[in-house]
Amino acid sequence: MGHLALVFSSQLVLYCADGICQCRGRSEFPGKARYRVTDYGAVLMLNEYTMQIWSWWALFGATLALSLSLGDDDDSSSAPDPDPDHAPFEGLEDFNPEAYEDFIIGTPGPDDLTAEDFKPSAMAGQADADRITGSNLDDYILGGFGDDMIRGEPGNDIIRAGEGDDHVHAGFGNDIVFGDAGNDTINGGHGDDGITGGEGNDSLYGWGGSDTVLGGEGNDTLSGLRPDRAAPRDAAEAESDGPDILMGGDGDDQLWLSDGDEGTGGEGQDSFIADWRSDHITSSTTIHDYNAEEDQIALLINPPEDGQDLPEVTQEVSEDGEDRLVFMDGVEIARVVGAGSGDELDIATLTESPNAQASA
Repeated sequence: MGHLALVFSSQLVLYCADGICQCRGRSEFPGKARYRVTDYGAVLMLNEYTMQIWSWWALFGATLALSLSLGDDDDSSSAPDPDPDHAPFEGLEDFNPEAYEDFIIGTPGPDDLTAEDFKPSAMAGQADADRITGSNLDDYILGGFGDDMIRGEPGNDIIRAGEGDDHVHAGFGNDIVFGDAGNDTINGGHGDDGITGGEGNDSLYGWGGSDTVLGGEGNDTLSGLRPDRAAPRDAAEAESDGPDILMGGDGDDQLWLSDGDEGTGGEGQDSFIADWRSDHITSSTTIHDYNAEEDQIALLINPPEDGQDLPEVTQEVSEDGEDRLVFMDGVEIARVVGAGSGDELDIATLTESPNAQASA
């Protein structure tokens, strides 16, 4: 098998590779020694301490628990028994242990876990706020139950942030990211990413590539671009970005649409913002599931120069009569599916970015 590391308070205390385990790093484990683990429930003797590994296959569906005792003293310190409900990677259909060389698991306290480059790793935090950094290859990362900071780095990573208000930067690669419960901030980075916010009021950004972004339950903000919306995208960002699919889900969501993007609001009072400030946009956006009684559409443009008027925004019904087309100075910028009948749409024109924020 690959490597297994146990981290306590951001320090490595147990490291296993190819059946050899080494303990070091804290006063509870004086000195260092090497022992061979050959079976479940193996017991490691380290000076006067006894360390028992309840499950050698810690990341294959069980959890890792340690039991420490000092000599013949009756006092002992032990971790809780393995909890199947909170077992790292258990029941995850997309987890294949054979795909990873290193296996790293944190402790119930705050940890700083960093994978080694060129070794695809499976990593798991636990109950507290952890900082987890993957390798430059394809990693599997679980955040646990705290407010975690997770960086996938390059590679096609699978990231589950877990419960808590997490911050995730998936990095380069075609990543799959689950925010799970909590008010999460997720940045997919460059690549064709799949992002799901889960429960909570999430801020989800695809950035470069053709991304699929799902808000889930809660009042979410979704964008196929970078988190910093104060300025229009430049030529480099336009070249790396592709058409994105944004789906708000339940809740009052805000969907930021740009070059070739498609947006579906879902249940709730949703806002669709068509960002048309860049000179590098070539395709119109598509808005689905628009409800004129609940939803809003806004067009974000650059402020006109002194003495110039705002661009003219007009609407037409599509040839089949089903949709409504929106034009700016004669150029189609949006298609609102299913809005062909009835009155013209009430579309606001904005020259300042609402709720602009700094990069995550």
